[in-house]
Amino acid sequence: MSVIQIDNLKKYFGQTKAVDGISFEVKKGEIFGFLGPNGAGKTTTIRCMMDFLRPDEGTIEILGLDAQTDSPKLKGDIGFLSEEVNLYHNWTGQEHINLVKKIRGGGIDESDLIAKLDFNPQKKVKKLSLGNKQKLGLILALMHQPKILILDEPTTGLDPLLQQTIYEILQSEAQKGNTIFMSSHNLFEVERLCDRVCIIKNGKIVAIESIPEERRKKLPRSRLEEIFLGFYK
Repeated sequence: MSVIQIDNLKKYFGQTKAVDGISFEVKKGEIFGFLGPNGAGKTTTIRCMMDFLRPDEGTIEILGLDAQTDSPKLKGDIGFLSEEVNLYHNWTGQEHINLVKKIRGGGIDESDLIAKLDFNPQKKVKKLSLGNKQKLGLILALMHQPKILILDEPTTGLDPLLQQTIYEILQSEAQKGNTIFMSSHNLFEVERLCDRVCIIKNGKIVAIESIPEERRKKLPRSRLEEIFLGFYK
């Protein structure tokens, strides 16, 4: 069952074809990687999915609804983490959490996430490290138990221990039947975590690969690695 369906998506900025006619689908319960170098079109695609940008052509359906027309309704089922987490510097983490609780409504308990991420919610954002800001962003994205997580470069700049913690949280969400769509430019990360990966370059899809199949082949260099290394030749 597909929960994200993108068909012939195009988004241009003047003469720049940021996204140039891409199509793919993401299945329920899947961890789906969106892999490509900086400037490939990953963030533009995500912004269209979140209705922060309007496509020039094509359609995006999430949970069977139009990502633009039904955007307000979909926001309740989506947890989003941007590449750069935007927070109020003079607020504490808890104040951010309380705001999301107020917006989302009752039944939210963030304590388990705070414990897993070893996060201190009493500190002001301006005193938080990059890693702790990322922890807060992930808590805010996950605390309302969304059906779909859309994450833009969720582990960029983080230490390996925190990356591993985030991987474990995302795998746990997938085991619950939730769907994770995550962009990355880190080949090791998507091979370590994702079920499938869509590779994008210059706004066009190069390939869509199943990661478990590549692992089972036990080749010295996987097809995925060959494609990805080709970006830099």
